Amino acid sequence: MCRIAAANLGQLASFGMHHGRADGSPTGTIQLGDRTVQIQVTYVSSGAHNDRTTTYYDIQRPRRAKPYYIDYDDTNGLRQRTWFNLSRP
Repeated sequence: MCRIAAANLGQLASFGMHHGRADGSPTGTIQLGDRTVQIQVTYVSSGAHNDRTTTYYDIQRPRRAKPYYIDYDDTNGLRQRTWFNLSRP
C-alpha cells in the first residue's frame, strides 16, 4: 500500500464517492503520469484544537520480491545497485 497526501499530488482524474471497502471509505481514480490508478481515501485528524484533517490517497501496488537495495561503486568506479530481501529462508 502506498499513501500519498492529497496536497502533494497532481490533479484528480475522477473521483467517485462510492464506498469500496468494508469500512466505508470512499474510492475513486487519479492520474499518475500516464496511468489512471484506483485509490481509497483516508482522512486523518491532526488532533489539534482546530481539528484540521489531512486527506490521503491509498494506492495498491505490487510488492517487490526484493524490496531493499544498496548503491555502491564497483572496482571499475561504476555506480551499481543491488536489490535484496531481509527475510531469512
